[in-house]
Amino acid sequence: MARKDVIVFDNQEGFPGSADTVQGNPPDFFLLYQDLIDMLTASLQSVKFINKPIIGASNQSPLTLSGNGYTTTQYWIGPHTKTVWELASDNIFSNIVETSTVTSGDLYTWNPTTNTPGTYYARVRYASPPETSVWSDWIEITI
Repeated sequence: MARKDVIVFDNQEGFPGSADTVQGNPPDFFLLYQDLIDMLTASLQSVKFINKPIIGASNQSPLTLSGNGYTTTQYWIGPHTKTVWELASDNIFSNIVETSTVTSGDLYTWNPTTNTPGTYYARVRYASPPETSVWSDWIEITI
């Protein structure tokens, strides 16, 4: 860890005015305080302003995937401008079979063209740039 200068206040209220600079490694409670600041900063950077979508499927022909309505948190009012769909042969989505990015028209349904029999996994996410939701939970589909 790099050396840090720490300001220590002499008065009980912690107001500047009567401060000393301690050079060297800060005391443990300063490290804990910095860890707390780092954790809160990381948490704020990972906040999603678009709620996680819910995915569903109709196994009739043609296969139709659907997402629930687009909703945001109180901190974001941007419009729904993009939906990204993925279909994979594994539930960790390392082998994507088909993907679709929809930016106009029906942003809530998708008809994958895959017709090879097998078990597939699908997920969806919504976007209102620069914000993007997390991926929906995956669903299993058998063709």
